[in-house]
Amino acid sequence: MAGLALKLLKKEELEKIRLQIIPGITSATACAALLGAPIMHDFAVIS
Repeated sequence: MAGLALKLLKKEELEKIRLQIIPGITSATACAALLGAPIMHDFAVIS
C-alpha cells in the first residue's frame, strides 16, 4: 500500500509532510513463527 500512497500524494505534499514507510509481514508468516515455523523452504505467498 505504500506505493499507492506515494502515487496519490503530489510532489508538493511530500515536501510538506513527513512520511515513514514501515514494511510488515504477512499473517501466514506471523502465525508460522508462533507455531514453531512449520512453513518449509518452498512456501510462497501471492498477494
